[in-house]
Amino acid sequence: MQTAFNINQQNAVNFKVLKICLDNYELILKLRKFYPVIEFTSYLINRFNHLLKRDDAREIKMKDVFANEEDGGHIKELFLKFQKAWNNIGFEGNKI
Repeated sequence: MQTAFNINQQNAVNFKVLKICLDNYELILKLRKFYPVIEFTSYLINRFNHLLKRDDAREIKMKDVFANEEDGGHIKELFLKFQKAWNNIGFEGNKI
C-alpha cells in the first residue's frame, strides 16, 4: 500500500496522519469486524446493567443467560455473531 502512495521520508514528515494510517493499514482493516462485538456488548449492558451486581455477572455463564432469556433467541444470535467476529479479528490469543 505504501508504494502506491510513494511514501518517502519527506512525505512521511508532511503527511503524518497518512503515514500512520498506511503503517497500520492491516490493523485498521480489522476495525470493520468490530461491529458485532460492540452490538453484543451494548445489548448486554442495556439488558443487565441494573439487574446484576458486577461480582454476580462475572459468575454467570452464557449458556445460563441463553436458557433464561425470553427474547426469542435474539441474545444467542447476537452472541454467535460476536463469537464469529471476535475469532476473525485476528489478534493473538483472542479465540473464544
